[in-house]
Amino acid sequence: MDESLEEVYARVDAELAKVQEIQATVQRMEITGHSRNNEVVAVLKGSGEFTKIQIDERTFQRYDPRSIGGLVTEAVNDALRRYSDASVKKLEAIGQELLR
Repeated sequence: MDESLEEVYARVDAELAKVQEIQATVQRMEITGHSRNNEVVAVLKGSGEFTKIQIDERTFQRYDPRSIGGLVTEAVNDALRRYSDASVKKLEAIGQELLR
């Protein structure tokens, strides 16, 4: 039996609501990235905004400014990678629901 136009619209509305919920969930995420040895920590909100870069005090005694910059870059890239992975998992979940 074919779906009526109202049923199609209702199904589309339900799927859009699921997508919006996933988007809201991603926006609420907080992702933490680390440099090697956890000397630098970068915290990223789901909106894509970094909220904190934390550098262990001992790092300033061990490394020169250029090396510290590299550690910050590592932590930021780790946070971005983790954000991407988490976002993909959320989207895969909704994709599986849409295929049902």
